[in-house]
Amino acid sequence: MRTNKAATTTNKLRGVVTAKKENSQEDLSFGSVTIKLSNNQKPSVHKNIVAGQMALERAKKTFAQVGININAGQGIPLFHADPNNSDILVRTLNGRSHRGTFENGKFKVIRKVHP
Repeated sequence: MRTNKAATTTNKLRGVVTAKKENSQEDLSFGSVTIKLSNNQKPSVHKNIVAGQMALERAKKTFAQVGININAGQGIPLFHADPNNSDILVRTLNGRSHRGTFENGKFKVIRKVHP
């Protein structure tokens, strides 16, 4: 098996991307994620990576703003961490808030939060 040295490029947004070629296959790694590519997929994958990075760059300002309002409709719960206990979540559903945790994939109410 013949291996070339890995080429490494730094990504401004989040870390290091490495690529290693072996015969007609290439490994593209980003952190702990590795994608195995055949040579004919490389342009398409690179195009999608660039498009994703551009989308993240456009959204970065919005993510950094404090106080973004998320309006949930009827029957859609919103969750946030309890400011007094990071092990507890607060669920707001249909105008009512409850403290609780997730057990077996379901929200279990500990007690109601009084507004």
